[in-house]
Amino acid sequence: MITIYDAARCPYCARVRIVLGEKSIPWESFEIDLADRPGWLYEKNPKGKVPVLEEDGFVLPESHVIMEYLEERYPEPALLPADPAERALARLAVDRFDALLRCGVCTVGHPCTRHVHARASTGRRRLARAHGRAPAVRRGASGRGVVGGEPVSR
Repeated sequence: MITIYDAARCPYCARVRIVLGEKSIPWESFEIDLADRPGWLYEKNPKGKVPVLEEDGFVLPESHVIMEYLEERYPEPALLPADPAERALARLAVDRFDALLRCGVCTVGHPCTRHVHARASTGRRRLARAHGRAPAVRRGASGRGVVGGEPVSR
């Protein structure tokens, strides 16, 4: 059984939960209080971040790595396009979304610095210029989400 060390409002955890759901993989959640992280979490991920996947003693942190692991470990249904170029563009879209998300989680009083926001702002401008060159998650004719033309949900 897969265990996900999870935080309900964490967008990185949410995307791992989406992959597990789309692939109909059974799993259990262990909720982590991000305001009071348990010391043992740092043994599973030295950064103390969630999500962390654990399966039969195998421990894997970082949502993008977990998603790739799940795609390879449980290949059906495939969530990425079969074509390597389209698959790479789908991964690029996730990477660009991550860049926007990192700055989007900052709130008043968050200990990030002005240069981090300046870099994020530059990234948003570059992303806006490149918008038409990478696949985006959007609604297809069927009403289901698609990435690069492939269905995201059944």
